[in-house]
Amino acid sequence: MPIGRHRQNTRKESKLFQVNHTGSGRPLIFLHNGGTCSAIWREQVRTLSKTYTCYALDLPGFGPAGETTYSPYTLEDLASGLEAFRRRINAERFSLLGNCMGSAIALRYTLRYPERVERLVLFNILTQETLQAGFLGPLVRWTALPGLRRGLRRWLGLFRLPKTMSRWMVLQQFRKPIKHWVEELALLYRQKSQSKALLDILVDMPSYEELDHLTLPRNFPPTLVIWGEQNRVLPLEAGQRLCARLGISPRVLPGGHLLMLEEPETVNHILSDFLEDLPL
Repeated sequence: MPIGRHRQNTRKESKLFQVNHTGSGRPLIFLHNGGTCSAIWREQVRTLSKTYTCYALDLPGFGPAGETTYSPYTLEDLASGLEAFRRRINAERFSLLGNCMGSAIALRYTLRYPERVERLVLFNILTQETLQAGFLGPLVRWTALPGLRRGLRRWLGLFRLPKTMSRWMVLQQFRKPIKHWVEELALLYRQKSQSKALLDILVDMPSYEELDHLTLPRNFPPTLVIWGEQNRVLPLEAGQRLCARLGISPRVLPGGHLLMLEEPETVNHILSDFLEDLPL
């Protein structure tokens, strides 16, 4: 699922990420949610690459090459990997956009390196509280016993999700299904690597819980939060509570967990406006 012209780094060149990039100008880095891949940003990259250099990353275990890139990683590992990637592309500063798990990585990174981030865009931020509020909440609560999540990862990681379950998981992320995206993303859910990578989030849930108790520092960069009004994965009500603690008013759009696919023109307009005053 390419995004325009792209170069895909080898694992040796890119410790954690498979990288698609296009365009020229100031760098933007896109991080997808768990269960999808960099292709969800296709329309945003198509528009923004006219002005910026866009790097859309596939997280380890996800995307078409997921079976070859998977290893267990924590939220902290992924934030460290993002800093290593910044150094590889020689970007002194950049803007960072994420969805769900990608937003959690982006937030964690920016807390560590606020001076590196010019603008931060967070769609549907994954934390323990926001995840527990959605349809996966019972799984988060029922697996909280010590060792159970690691056991599930070892056991369930041996199997592929059935086609019907894969499709159902994708459908939960849309307000109104987009047929070709449902079919494309459902294929990714059938990869064993993706099942393990998703279960890694459960194993590392204490790291996501820390995001529920944040106080943003004064030097934090300009931040835009966008949330889907009909999000069943991370419900809006929980997102609003999180944003209130962060001191940010979220931009609420009609749609589910994948607003960039459901409302691409609206999302592109919002992003262009937010990014257009980046300093030269």
